[in-house]
Amino acid sequence: MRYWILFMPLGLLLGGCGVGISDVDIGCTLALLGGEIQGCPLHLQPDVTILAGINGAAASDLFHFSNPGNMTTDGTSLYVVDQGAQEIRKVTISSGVESVLVPGRVALQGITYSGGVVYFTEGDNIHFADATSGAVTSFFSNGLGTLDGAIGVAQFNSAGGLVVLGQSLYVADTGNCKIRKIDLTLNFVTSLAGNSAFCSEADGTGSSAHFNNPAGIATDGTFLYVADLVGNTLRKIDPSTGVTTTLASGVTASFSFPRGLVTDGVYVYVASSLNHRVKRVRITTGEVTTLFGDGTATTTPGGAGAQVDAPVGMTSDGHSLFVSSGSNVILKVR
Repeated sequence: MRYWILFMPLGLLLGGCGVGISDVDIGCTLALLGGEIQGCPLHLQPDVTILAGINGAAASDLFHFSNPGNMTTDGTSLYVVDQGAQEIRKVTISSGVESVLVPGRVALQGITYSGGVVYFTEGDNIHFADATSGAVTSFFSNGLGTLDGAIGVAQFNSAGGLVVLGQSLYVADTGNCKIRKIDLTLNFVTSLAGNSAFCSEADGTGSSAHFNNPAGIATDGTFLYVADLVGNTLRKIDPSTGVTTTLASGVTASFSFPRGLVTDGVYVYVASSLNHRVKRVRITTGEVTTLFGDGTATTTPGGAGAQVDAPVGMTSDGHSLFVSSGSNVILKVR
C-alpha cells in the first residue's frame, strides 16, 4: 500500500508554494518540473476515463472543446490549448470543471507552466499569462525569422512546444528546425541545437544536429526530450552542451507525427498522433511499447483496449497521465 505524506524538501517546490509530496513506498519525491508533476514512476494500468469535454462534439459553448492540443499543469489544474476555440482553457483536475483563461488567440501551439506563469506560443510569438487572472504579456514577438538576440530582435518560425528548466525557457522552433533557449534572467534568445538550413535528422552537437520540424518538448531535470514531428523520432538533448542523440526511431518505434511528450524519469510518454496511440519509451534502453490505442481513429475509454483519436497534448499530476484527443475530450489515464 502507498502512503502519501506532505513535507517541505529543500530546493523542491510544488507550484511555488514550497510543498512537496513524498512516496515513502518507493522513496521518491514529486515536484513541479517542466510543466508537469514528476519524480515518481507512473504506474498506469491503463484505466482511461474522460475528464472533460464531450466525446465527438465540436465546440459550441463554454463546456465543449474544439480540437484541444498541448497542455500543462500546476498539479491542481490543467491549462489546455484549444486550437479550434482559439483560447487557453483551465480544467480543475479534481472535478473536470472548465473555464476560459485566455480568449481570442489564433495559431496556438505550445504551453507550459512555471511559477504562476503560463507560457505559450502563438504563431511566431512567445507570450506569457498570469495563471490566475489570464492577463497576457507579449514576451518575444518580432515576426517570422531565425535571429537570436534580445526582446525586439529575436525571431521564431511557427514556435511549438516549450518547457522551463532552471532559469531558461526552451522552445521547439518548429519551422526553423531548431531548439531555442531563452534566458529568463537576461531575456535573451540563443540557438541550442539544430540548423534552419537542414530540416532533416542527424545527431550531433549544436548546429551540426538536425531536426525535422521539432514539436513537443519535455525535461526530466537533466535532459531535454524532443518529438521530431516529420522525422518520427524521439530525440534527447544535453542542455549544457547541445549534444543531441536519438532515443527512439524507425520501425521499432513506429511513431507517426509524434506531438506531446511527458516524462516520469523512467519513461518518456509520446502522443503518436496519426497512428492514434500513446506510446512510452524507456529512457535507459530506448525500448518502445504502446500504452493504449490500436490505430483506430476513435476515442473509447476503458482498460487495455481503450482507444484514442489523434492524441496531441499530454501532462501529468504525478499520479495520472492526461491526454488531449481529436475527439474533443481530455482523457485521464491511471
